Amino acid sequence: MRWHLSRLQKERILLVIARDRHDLYAIAEHCAVLSALDEQDAWIDALLVDSGAIALPESDLAALRLCRKLAGTPTPYVEKTLCR
Repeated sequence: MRWHLSRLQKERILLVIARDRHDLYAIAEHCAVLSALDEQDAWIDALLVDSGAIALPESDLAALRLCRKLAGTPTPYVEKTLCR
């Protein structure tokens, strides 16, 4: 079974990652794309403030959390981590 993200899901993820990185250009660009895709302004604002507070399906929230984790700054390597 293949699982594909819709254009709307991808743009939501990209907006939240841009927010995390404080990339104002990307934030403006993804907000414009979401508006063009008929995303509600209230949802766009909620994504910019707290993506966990928006009423998205659990699968969308899980994908969003995973992508944020992958796009984040990696944690430093610690030898103790491997010893557990």
